[in-house]
Formats: sequence, C-alpha cells, structure tokens
Amino acid sequence: MDAQFSLIPLLFVLFSLLVGALLKLVLRRSAFPYTVGLFCFGLLIGALYRFNLLADAGFLQEAINRTGNINPDAMLYIFLPILIFSAAYELDLHTFRKTFANSTIMAVPGVCLSMGTVALLVMALTLVIPDFSGWNWQYALMFGALISATDPVAVVALLKELKTSKRFSTLVDAESLLNDGTGIVHIAPTFGADDAKVAKDAHIPSLFLINKKGETRPMVDLEGKYYTVDQLDCNFANACVNINAYSKHAGDFVKNAYKPEFNINGKYDEQAAAKAEDLNIVICMEMKQEGTAWKIEKHVHNYPHCWRTDKPILYYPLDSWFIRSTAKKDRMFELNKTINWQPESTGTGRFGNWLENLNDWNLSRSRYWGTPLPIWRNEDGEEKCIGSLQELYNEIEKSVNAGLMKSNPMKDKGFVPGDYSKDNYDKIDLHRPYVDNIILVSDNGKAMKRETDLIDVWFDSGSMPYAQIHYPFENKEMIDNRKAFPAD
Repeated sequence: MDAQFSLIPLLFVLFSLLVGALLKLVLRRSAFPYTVGLFCFGLLIGALYRFNLLADAGFLQEAINRTGNINPDAMLYIFLPILIFSAAYELDLHTFRKTFANSTIMAVPGVCLSMGTVALLVMALTLVIPDFSGWNWQYALMFGALISATDPVAVVALLKELKTSKRFSTLVDAESLLNDGTGIVHIAPTFGADDAKVAKDAHIPSLFLINKKGETRPMVDLEGKYYTVDQLDCNFANACVNINAYSKHAGDFVKNAYKPEFNINGKYDEQAAAKAEDLNIVICMEMKQEGTAWKIEKHVHNYPHCWRTDKPILYYPLDSWFIRSTAKKDRMFELNKTINWQPESTGTGRFGNWLENLNDWNLSRSRYWGTPLPIWRNEDGEEKCIGSLQELYNEIEKSVNAGLMKSNPMKDKGFVPGDYSKDNYDKIDLHRPYVDNIILVSDNGKAMKRETDLIDVWFDSGSMPYAQIHYPFENKEMIDNRKAFPAD
C-alpha cells in the first residue's frame, strides 16, 4: 500500500505543537516537557482514531476521506522521531550556543541540523515500517522543515536572541562632534557622562564591582589599579567574576604614570613612564596571541592631563549627593511664567528650556576649598544633616558626653550660639581641615564622620539673596513679607 503525503500527520503535528507550547509556557522548563506533551498527545489522537472514537468528527473524517488511505498506526510512528528530534534539537542548540557564544548567525545551521535530523529519522523509519515506504527525501525534508519552523521553543528563542543581540549594533550620539577623532570610539559607561547616556539609551549596563563593604565600585581603584580578588565581596566574586581571567591583571596599574616605580620620592618620571610598556600594549598583545583582536594600531589623540602633575586623568564614577530638583520641576515651570522677563525670550527660551530638561542637582564636589557639606554619617548608614551652628554646637556636646570627643572646639574658642555678631563668628572656622576633626554621635551611640565633599559653589550663589541678610535666623519677616529685594 502506497503511503501518501497526507494532511493528517501535519494536522496531528500542529495540534501537538499547540499543546506542547502551552505546556512549555505553564511549566517554564526546558524543551523536554514540551516533547513529552507532544508525544502523548499524538498517542492519544492515534488511539482515538484506531478505535473509531473520532468517527463523528466531521472535519477530521472528511480530511481522511479526501487525502487517501494511510494506516492510522503510521500516525503513531510520526511522533517517535519528533520525540527523538526534540532531544537532539535541545542538544545541538546548547552545543551551538556554548561553542559560538550565543551567536545569532549560528541559529541558521542549527535549524538546518534539526531539519536534517528529522529527515534522517523519517528515512530510517521507511526501512523498518512499511507504512513509511512511500516517503521520499522530499517528504522527509518537508516534514523536518515543518517541525523546525513551527517549534515554538526554537522560534521564541531565536526571536528573543535577535531582539536582544546588540553585538554588532552601531550606537550614535546626536551631540557627538563629527570633526574630531576617527569617528569611532569605545563606550565606557562607567567612566563618562556621555558614554553613560549613550549606553543607557542602548540598554548596555555599566561594569561595576562590589567590595568587601558591599559598596559598588568601578573596576579601577582610586590609586589607578584594578582591584585585587581579595578586595571583592566573596559572593559577588564567585557569582560574577571569572577568577582565572580576572586574576591575570588584578592589581595592575592601568597607566604607567601611577606606578610606584615612576614616582620615586613623589617625583613623576614622565619620560621613563612613556618609554615603558603599559597595560594597554600588554592586553593588545595578549588579544593578538589569542586571535581575538581584529586589528591593532597606534593612534595619537588628545587626552586630558592634570595641570598640576602632568599625569593622564582617570575618570571615576563617584558617590555624590543630589538635590531632588525634579520633585519641584512642575512648580518651578509654573512660577517661571509669572516672572516679567526682559527680554521675554529669556524666560521662554533659554531659562524655559533649561527647566523643561531639568535634572536632579549634583550638589557635592570632591575638592578641598569651599563650603563643607554639613552631613555626618557612619558605616551603618546613619546620617545627620546639620542646619545651623546652634545645632552643630549641641551635637558636639552630645559627642563629648559620649566620649567620642575630648571637648567642644566651638566652646573652647568662646563661641556663643545665638550671638550673630561678627566678633563672635570670627572666633571659629568651619572650613576644612577643622570641620573634618568634628566627630558626632549617632542615635545608636556610634561615631559619625563628616562626608568629605564640598558644596557646589553655585549653591552659594543661589543662596546669596537670603544669606546676605542671614535668613532665616535674622530678618525673617523681610523675606516672608516680601519687603526685601531678592538680591543686591
């Protein structure tokens, strides 16, 4: 009896795929539950047909009558290669992904291999099962293509990989200059504001490490070298770091200018540092030996250097304090409309555009001279923000009573809280380094040290209209009743 390429096997397969896909979604497991569901469903359909329990199913009976005579037992054998194929597909999918690092290109030979696997299994069955004797290579390959193309596990995985694969994407920053450099740059979102913006828009994460204190830090420490493995959090290192690969350069300085051998007695030997082989060259040579470098060449370009030391500058992502300006953005935008700007275009144009694109204000600065940030913290995250000299005076008294300070330096110099005379204020100096010597006590009795950062000088400028009349400690009614001009 000649077996024909019937719609019946295809119909069974499509129904089985649907049930298998539902099982896949419900179980959220690998393809194995999917194949088991598919195979069992095929057995069920074949059994029901064998015992004439589908005789009343008009559409199925009509399809059988129209597409010729195929022994129903053959239907059951169709699902056997499907089961074997699915396991083979799972194997080759994992093999390809492991070998070619999730390369989307390798999905094509992966599907071809799966299709060929089914075709080979079907042709093998023609040798032992008479019902398959009429199948030829064309039918076998068509059947394999159907399975490979309609396998929801494979299709969803491929679409997901195509959607998320950014390996060969081109990222463009509209604000980048077109008349400088090569036009091609590497993106380091951890170390640059522009890089961070471009990478964030492209959903590219930054590279960070977690140290022993649980703090998020860049890969390079403040001395200019990679963190060593023993400085990292154990759980983070075990879960996220390739210890063997990372240890190769752990502790290495990223620039020769920061190596101790080129800074003997605190004097930077620029010529010796320039002649020596630095880490950039070492890594390039290693990549060339491994065959992972496409092309290596030297390119002379501008690079920022410190005007005091002549060393190349290293950019760091640092912890900073912000004023949440965006919380009052809508209110400021409304008030801006009530101001009689001269010319009017200043308020609607330059200042209005600035308000529309308002970001939180980065308040802190890593400098030495300036207004100290009046925030004291400890390692447990407890904080105190001091709002006046009276409050600071009282907090120092608590610290003295707790045994964290020997005496109150403000009291020692004769400062009297509440006395706003110039003579009284000239007795103290709350700039660095003096303010850094003040230790406060937390509510839990632990020592608190001042955040070493300063306040942005533009905050001083913005405070001037109020600070010049010592608001709110003096002349409060003048500002509250709008009798004082906002600036002089």
